[in-house]
Amino acid sequence: MGALIGAGALGAGGYVTYRQLVVPAQRRARRRKELQEQLARLQQGIANLLLALEQLIAGSKPEDATLYQVFVAYGGKHEPARDESVRGWLAQCQQAFYAAFDLRRNLQSDEAQQIELEEQVRRWETLYLSLVGSSPRIRNLTEAELRDLLDPVVVLERGEQESQL
Repeated sequence: MGALIGAGALGAGGYVTYRQLVVPAQRRARRRKELQEQLARLQQGIANLLLALEQLIAGSKPEDATLYQVFVAYGGKHEPARDESVRGWLAQCQQAFYAAFDLRRNLQSDEAQQIELEEQVRRWETLYLSLVGSSPRIRNLTEAELRDLLDPVVVLERGEQESQL
């Protein structure tokens, strides 16, 4: 009888230990894994966006940007006011692009890696939303749709097809 009571007490103690120690540890491990996966997705998405943007707006001046060259190819130089506006807009975009690139580099630094995982995710989310905007329409785009949106050739081809209809 004493052995049975002892076994019951041991079982109850084991259950309490399991509920107080093991379950919370499992939750923390699961949460950490989720955050690491989210961080990896954010980092990959940002890398893809910056790579796409680099192809469109990189250059030492607005006139070097692919977007400006497309604008000129479609007769943009014939409208001086619009040309000036586009160059100003591209200059702002280039500044923001290089700032985002620098911020990404800072977020990848050894020092930034020492920050708590939740805070790292929050900082990467902020950078991501700075790049894509916070409009639900933009945030719900798939990776392929986002690449198409950032590709001026696809946008121009789509515009030509729509104008032929």
